[in-house]
Amino acid sequence: MVQTPCFRGLHWPFREQARSHKSSVYFAEAYHQQYLAKNPQGYCGLGGTGVCLPA
Repeated sequence: MVQTPCFRGLHWPFREQARSHKSSVYFAEAYHQQYLAKNPQGYCGLGGTGVCLPA
């Protein structure tokens, strides 16, 4: 089994899982493609929340 690098002591066999689930991946309907390009004020949180956290 191929494993990805360690993350906090856990090894995730991501590549092996991705290979076994390849046939389960489907593209979304055309109206979902490039949603944020078509709707710049869409629901995506990339604009930030305005909440400040201490560094």
